[in-house]
Amino acid sequence: MTQQYLNGELSLHLGEACDEPDYAMGTTLAALRRRVEDAPVAALPALAAEAVDAVDAACWAALTHGDLAAFDRECRACARLHEFATCAGLIP
Repeated sequence: MTQQYLNGELSLHLGEACDEPDYAMGTTLAALRRRVEDAPVAALPALAAEAVDAVDAACWAALTHGDLAAFDRECRACARLHEFATCAGLIP
């Protein structure tokens, strides 16, 4: 996989998670997305792990607020992000 593909796909999955910012997580995810877009490939494993943790936190925030629609959306985004990062060899 090329660096542009890895950066782009990771950014895309973060974008899906922050399309509708919930509970102040949207700004955190958007900032992380910008960092991913400009990151060298060597930095992507750490950023992928940070991204999974951030989207997981968004899931918990939605659940804490009782917003099941946001919880469902964030969980699906987190699953896709984790699957991509695992298959790309960015996280174990």
